[in-house]
Amino acid sequence: GQQWHIEDILHWFNDYYLKCTYFDENGDMLVNGGIITSTGTEQRSGGGGVAVSADTKFTMTGGNIVGCDSDKLGSGVYVSFGTFTMTGGEIANNTASTTVKNDGGGGVLLNSGSFTMSDGSITGNSVSGHNNSTGGGVYVNSGTFTMTNGVISNNDAPNGGGVTVFKGAEEGTSSFNLSGGNITGNSATEIGGGVYVASSFTLSGAPTISNNTAGGAASNIYLNGSVITLTDALTNT
Repeated sequence: GQQWHIEDILHWFNDYYLKCTYFDENGDMLVNGGIITSTGTEQRSGGGGVAVSADTKFTMTGGNIVGCDSDKLGSGVYVSFGTFTMTGGEIANNTASTTVKNDGGGGVLLNSGSFTMSDGSITGNSVSGHNNSTGGGVYVNSGTFTMTNGVISNNDAPNGGGVTVFKGAEEGTSSFNLSGGNITGNSATEIGGGVYVASSFTLSGAPTISNNTAGGAASNIYLNGSVITLTDALTNT
């Protein structure tokens, strides 16, 4: 990517964030610590905090993406044919409000491309509005989300309180790969408190998926014509 991709990558930033941000030799964005947050009342259709577009890479080491809003998709982070790498840090307390069926992604919306999370947390994010909106913490519409350790917790949405793995534009184009880590304390008003899976979900490294609810009842994983692959034991599910 080139430096002019900054308009596609960042919507809001503050002085502290600027001190922790720089481009590498390829013009890709690198973030070490700092805070990305909404500085006003304006809402974006995609990426209230960060939007990563085609052929662009965003690397986050530590830091926080917090308190951002979107009127449709990916309030904290919106990835469309780009690459997002997260090592540590937090995506928290971001809110998507939509009147459109199957929109969502309070914390993260992945629409093709890839999102790689190592440690860190996605917590306290929410989706509201349409009763078929989805993915309080993470919404994989298409592309591949890979999580190694880390935590997805206390997110909420009508469907898929913690994570939604949707079918995408073409079936088989969405996948969520979980190795270790925790998906816990998430809630949905309809179905899939912890994880709603309509595509591919792979589990390894003895992850914990527990204490998630839908409609007030226990609901850790909801499968909708999907494929789930276990390569290790699943803990407390």
